[in-house]
Amino acid sequence: MFLIEYYKKQKIARLCERLGKYGNHVFIGFPFNATRPERVFIDDYAEILNHAEIINPIGSFCLGKFSTISTHLTVVTDNHTPTVGIPYSFTGILHINERTKDVKVGDDCWLGTHVTLLPGANIGRGSVVGANTLCNKVTPPYAVLVGIPAKIVGVKFSLEQILKHESVIYPKEERMTRAELENLFATYYQGMKILGTDHLSEEDELRVNDLMKSRNFTPYK
Repeated sequence: MFLIEYYKKQKIARLCERLGKYGNHVFIGFPFNATRPERVFIDDYAEILNHAEIINPIGSFCLGKFSTISTHLTVVTDNHTPTVGIPYSFTGILHINERTKDVKVGDDCWLGTHVTLLPGANIGRGSVVGANTLCNKVTPPYAVLVGIPAKIVGVKFSLEQILKHESVIYPKEERMTRAELENLFATYYQGMKILGTDHLSEEDELRVNDLMKSRNFTPYK
């Protein structure tokens, strides 16, 4: 058991050195594969569970703070363009006429198991992405996304809940304004189901506070 734990720690240490960014209090489950780890950027308090596959020969992948990704994530940042006179298997080797777009996951997101993110996917802050979803586009903050391709089916919190939520986890200069949220809801979320809740028992509140202290995170409110 000691040797297994030692081996894991060594793998994590080597990965930290190779990634473009490895923030504070980050967790990465193994196996974890990235074509170009120096183009993978993981912010503070983010988590990626095991069996993630980042296929990024040219593009980059960015994961925002507080976000968690479940098992078997697939990220692809580059597509091969069929080119006259070149067998398709050669285009992947030579990267001729490659179509590259970075992939981003915003802060405070949850991605379920077996999610696939294709070139140009940009998951907005605070979003929830259901299991087996495929996304290749920019999505708004706080969206609940499911399906192939990804479709908005709800919103994570109500407008008032988002204001309360962001006052706790973000400094003032990073929070969305009421005007921004009103425009967001008018554009995307009219009549949409709200997924989250603001209920928290006293016992759970104590557990949350203990965890925040153990991770050296101080709420902003």
